[in-house]
Amino acid sequence: MIPLALIRAALPVVLAACTITAAQAAEPVTRLIVGFQAGGGLDSVARALANALNQEGSHKVIVENRPGASGIIAIDAVRNARSDDSMLVILPSGSITMTPHTNRHFKYDPERDLTPIARIATYTLGLAVSPETKADTLGGFLALFKNIGAGESSYNRFDRAVAGEAARWLRERGQEQDASPWVLFVGLVAPHFPLIVPPEYLERFPVEAMPLPKLHPERGYQRHPWVERHARFSRHDEQLGTDDRRRLALASYFALTSFMDEQVGHVLEALSESGLNESTTVIYSSDHGDNLGERGLWNKCTLYRESTAVPMIVRGPGVPAGQEVRSNVSLVDLFPTILHATGVELSKADSDLPGQSLIDNATQPYNPGRLVFAEYHAVGSESAGYMLADSRYTYHYYVGHAPELFDLEADPDEANDLAGDPAYAEVLEQFRVCLNELLDPEDVDRQAKADQQRLIESFGGREAALSTGTPGATPVPSA
Repeated sequence: MIPLALIRAALPVVLAACTITAAQAAEPVTRLIVGFQAGGGLDSVARALANALNQEGSHKVIVENRPGASGIIAIDAVRNARSDDSMLVILPSGSITMTPHTNRHFKYDPERDLTPIARIATYTLGLAVSPETKADTLGGFLALFKNIGAGESSYNRFDRAVAGEAARWLRERGQEQDASPWVLFVGLVAPHFPLIVPPEYLERFPVEAMPLPKLHPERGYQRHPWVERHARFSRHDEQLGTDDRRRLALASYFALTSFMDEQVGHVLEALSESGLNESTTVIYSSDHGDNLGERGLWNKCTLYRESTAVPMIVRGPGVPAGQEVRSNVSLVDLFPTILHATGVELSKADSDLPGQSLIDNATQPYNPGRLVFAEYHAVGSESAGYMLADSRYTYHYYVGHAPELFDLEADPDEANDLAGDPAYAEVLEQFRVCLNELLDPEDVDRQAKADQQRLIESFGGREAALSTGTPGATPVPSA
């Protein structure tokens, strides 16, 4: 039996519906319709919730199992509901559908949302849940944007273990009489969500001192339509809800960065102790940034600098100490850099790749015209998005939407879109031409959609794919 406190923490949307309904009738009843076979995944959670509430005597909850395709379950349940029904349909895809009687208690506008299925709880309720998920594990997976602040997550433990294993390997390598080249990849999760961090790190960042994001819809910022669609899909900021929670999220992110920095320090200390320090090239970078609340967005998935900019720090033989390189660099530069550092020649098959060794870049003159590129076709995007940037301007091209153009020298926060300003028409056209020389944006968008459709078909079609549920955050290895 799951403690009621855990149920209340993990299922706030369900409890809200039940509590509100309880005040409206002498013997209120809410039906929890679960899209699982009895005994698995959310079914276990729903039954634990129903049992706890029924034992309290404050509310009558009935659980009904209707396994099948998500959309069919939801449409059938709502179509056959009475007008005064209080009913929640919990689906394997992580969606919740509410009948009109329940809907009025939630921020759900059927004229705004694309379907009658209100996906308001993808991260609140459906995250990392599958029919095989045990009910007592849900507290660690659910609610990335609900569970934030002081604590310890499996990711924290994983990062400590990774740093410890890397340090052990380096010390052993230093004792070997082997001069052959080697490469060690050390992958740390922090500061990725969930924003749970050991308290001694959070104490370094007073929550009340955290500055709120400058660009936010609640303070007048207007999102680009492509970005607006993504924000409505993810609803991350809504799940934080208040400015106090946003400040806590920011402090937790910075604290996780401090935690991660300490793990890097353990690895570098071991490298120094191994005797390999002077002959080793060290590269520190990340796969993406984080919006951190700017524009009402969290995580990645956009083309703005908050999401696409990454740290790029290199030290080692042939790299001038303390030098800051202003030329644009990109993650595609890592491959030739690693080959350079290990003395491996670039193969003929890879000779046309766009990257450049960062070791070479560090000793070359500033190149303001070097372009960097990014593209996005994944979750929350209705069409492809492309970014192209030199040292002054960044250009966003969205298939089916107007582009964006920002002057990074005058506007490093990318708050003032110049795409509609006639004074920048020539700059805009230059970037459009450069992008089309690189690829055909519409054709690549079609290819991506076709590839996604093939993936859906491999699951047995749209409804079958939806019924598999969302995998959520990647779980740490069991061993």
